[in-house]
Amino acid sequence: KDLLALINQVLDLAKVESGRQEIVVEPAPLAEIVARAERVFGPLARDKGLTFAVTVAPGLPAEIETDRRRLEQILTNLLGNAIKFTKHGEVALRIEAAGADVALRRREAVPGDFIAFAVSDTGLGIAEEDHERVFAPFEQVDAAADRRYGGTGLGLGIARELATLLGGELQLRSTFGVGSTFVCYVPRVAPSASGVARTPTVAPPPRASGPTAGAPLLLIEDDPVFAKTFSEVIEAHGLACLRAATGQAGLRIAREQRPKGIILDVRLPDMDGWRVMEKLRADPTTAAIPVHFVSALDASARGLAMGAVGYLTKPVTRRDLIGVVESLVPPASKQATRVLVVEDDAVTADSVVRMLEAEGLEARRVSTGEEALATLGRERFGCMILDLSLPEINGLDLLRTLRDEMGADAPKVVVYTARALSRAETVALEAYAEAIVLKDGASVERLLDEVRLFVRRFQQRDGVGRPVLATEPRPPEARSERLDVRFAGRKILVVDDDMRTVYALSATLRAKGVDVVVADTGKQAIETLDLRPDVDVVLMDIMMPEMDGYEAMRRIRGDGRFGALPIIALTAKAMKGDEERCVEAGASHYLPKPIDPERLLALIATCLGPTEVRAHA
Repeated sequence: KDLLALINQVLDLAKVESGRQEIVVEPAPLAEIVARAERVFGPLARDKGLTFAVTVAPGLPAEIETDRRRLEQILTNLLGNAIKFTKHGEVALRIEAAGADVALRRREAVPGDFIAFAVSDTGLGIAEEDHERVFAPFEQVDAAADRRYGGTGLGLGIARELATLLGGELQLRSTFGVGSTFVCYVPRVAPSASGVARTPTVAPPPRASGPTAGAPLLLIEDDPVFAKTFSEVIEAHGLACLRAATGQAGLRIAREQRPKGIILDVRLPDMDGWRVMEKLRADPTTAAIPVHFVSALDASARGLAMGAVGYLTKPVTRRDLIGVVESLVPPASKQATRVLVVEDDAVTADSVVRMLEAEGLEARRVSTGEEALATLGRERFGCMILDLSLPEINGLDLLRTLRDEMGADAPKVVVYTARALSRAETVALEAYAEAIVLKDGASVERLLDEVRLFVRRFQQRDGVGRPVLATEPRPPEARSERLDVRFAGRKILVVDDDMRTVYALSATLRAKGVDVVVADTGKQAIETLDLRPDVDVVLMDIMMPEMDGYEAMRRIRGDGRFGALPIIALTAKAMKGDEERCVEAGASHYLPKPIDPERLLALIATCLGPTEVRAHA
């Protein structure tokens, strides 16, 4: 996973540097950018005991025209670094106008006013001779194997290239030992360029027509012949159909009737379907309604990019129309495999929805906890993907409410979050969430793996209709006997600073009856063993901050109580000499990453001696 994340960042940087990265210029409200920064990074800073402040200078416009997703990608990198490298004091984001005296290389190329997004900290600071080096790909000031801070050294390089792409630039002011300030300058109006798509902000005046009353599907279509044919298909499925001949009428009906789904044409007499889709998504009362485009205009990529559940190009067959209806109102047998995406960031949510749909899954997106509870009260889902940083109600409170109200009927939950979790949050989530996926690099693939796992549980049912876990067919050569072991009552200490690895190992071990204890540094592992000397086995990662696995194992072996304690060393390096070095440091056994679960379980069984073992084909 780490390698995939690294490759993803390399490709991202390569696309920007080669000029193949596109931007979408649209209005970006500064208030929403500020709210996201406070919501995502405020808790992380407070967990470290830091002061976090966001200030906006008076006199700034309410919004700027830029690619908001790219701008927030830059700020995420800068704020994340500032918090990571600051032990005491403050991290701040200041948004202000860039004065005419600020030296910008892009002022002549991009005329007009610039806005400065300045991220400052009271952290380590960067020596003057390293100012340019930190922007170079793969460069890090501290590159030791046991360095305190992780990372690949690509983030700042990508941030600088993205700032240039937006028509601005990224500058650094820093003094070693005092702190740093990174300033991203972007123009109030990003420049038009080849390959840049600009979202229209002004719609033509709408015309309205009267709606048809009371139905679960809404058809927005100005061709009366096609609308009549489609209505018959909808009604043949036992559903009623609301019809609107204009975009404005469709928007009004959608707000008033809250249909279960909307079928939308692009070419409408008063406003195009793109604008209708934007208005639907911008209105909280209609944002979660699934929309399927059906149009003579061949523009499926744009429709899907806007978050539609599907796009059908005319001319179409009756079978095509049936498929559209079933995509919006799936049969009852499909309800259990549907996925609810609870994410307030529209770009992230739409990306996840498209990814799920590409897998043949039904996906619905909502942007607040209140919408999620209301949707789950009406519909059934097999899995829910949840961002913890939600407006109004946080993710943990939502999970508690959900379990109180729905109990065993609540969907499986995968937490998908951009912020690091405190120890208290991690412990609390263990009672509610099946897995946690951190938003970084190729995390969408990890997310997809987790969703696949949960929806497979509904693909087979037992004799009384209860879902059972479906397993992937195994090739003949793999159908040899394997061990099914149980370690009920045993305690295993998992020492790893990568939360993804911790959750993967914990899930595997808890399924075998293990009481799992977690530590995220070598130092914490030693402290945990001091408090819980009854641990039966230690799984020790090697590459960790503060104290690596080698040193931790040496100190554990130096304590007379743990001379015979089984320690299994886990390392992702798998280089020549790694195993010998681990054994020399005190490891009983050695496993390279990625971990083979069956091999790990067999090794643990060897360490623990006689245990409950069942062999089956």
